Amino acid sequence: MIIVYLSIALFVLSIAYLGYEGIKFMKRTKPTLNHLNKTVENLQQRAQSLQEETNELSAHSQEIKEDIDEKKDSIQYTVGAVKQLPKPVKRIWENNFKKPDEGKNYRTSNG
Repeated sequence: MIIVYLSIALFVLSIAYLGYEGIKFMKRTKPTLNHLNKTVENLQQRAQSLQEETNELSAHSQEIKEDIDEKKDSIQYTVGAVKQLPKPVKRIWENNFKKPDEGKNYRTSNG
């Protein structure tokens, strides 16, 4: 019977020692865990900041792209208008400034 009591006592002492070591371990690791938590918070803040900057850059990039498209359309319109310009100028030239060998005088801006 004494072996049973000694076994129970050993078991209780083991549980008490386990509790003591567990508390000791928690006390040792608490500063490290606090440091890790602060580091994680810092990293989350930086990630949030980077995400905000990314969003701003994306919006700015989209604005630049729209501006470029608008200016491209404007230039294409101007180039198209300039390409159409020679036809009316040529007609005006042919109607107002005939060659001398056709028997007509040059018209000049002096009248």
